[in-house]
Amino acid sequence: MKKYNYKIYIPSGNPTALVLSMERDIEKRRKINDEIMGLYNFIEQVGFINDDINNPELLMAGGEFCGNATRSAVYYYLKGKKGKIKIKVSGVKNKLNAGIDKDNNVWVDMPIIKGLFINSIKELNKKEAIIKLQGITHVVIEDKNINNKYNKEELKNYSYNILKKYNLLDEPASGVMYINCLENKIELTPIVFVKDINTLFYETACGSGTVAVGLYMSYKNNKSVKLDVIQPTKEIIKVETKISNKEIINARIMGKVIEWEV
Repeated sequence: MKKYNYKIYIPSGNPTALVLSMERDIEKRRKINDEIMGLYNFIEQVGFINDDINNPELLMAGGEFCGNATRSAVYYYLKGKKGKIKIKVSGVKNKLNAGIDKDNNVWVDMPIIKGLFINSIKELNKKEAIIKLQGITHVVIEDKNINNKYNKEELKNYSYNILKKYNLLDEPASGVMYINCLENKIELTPIVFVKDINTLFYETACGSGTVAVGLYMSYKNNKSVKLDVIQPTKEIIKVETKISNKEIINARIMGKVIEWEV
């Protein structure tokens, strides 16, 4: 643990460790990931950031995309102060626009697949769809009683089998997002699998899952949406989508990030 420095952030209740130096070797990233998670059993993901403040970059331990880790990196690069940056993130082709607004919400324009719904959304039935982003793919399922049906370990196993059923286990990362639709709000229960580091988490909060939910609701209603998505922590990640003529133009998530004292 003396070979590298790291910080721990809590974006909307989702504990995230960022190693303050870049590591390109996947085996070394796996080892560091396991060391940090061994020290802090509440950590849900580990990322590596470029220590050059003028070249913002985030590389996840498994090479996947992670929305909340991206927001944590944005907080680090902007030192928690209002501003905007462009950041390179693993699993994503182009740099992402991101920043901190006047209300201290950390936001990021998500790596959606722009264009017609058909390019990134596959409807399975009236209450299920697969939503593909760059670097991660989610199955969104409407089921308000999911947490009454299974305990956490049972739900993880159930979700793993769903990902297997839809051949999503070979994606860099994939998840099942269970939602309970309320008036102007949605309750989210997120399960996420990361292939290269073989982790399966019942997450406390999920940024990419939140944008998948926003896109799902836009698809169902054929319009732009602004939603408060209640995470398992009971904290909120806001999602805003911009839709025009059944095409996805943009999608953004925003919420609070705090630094945890190591």
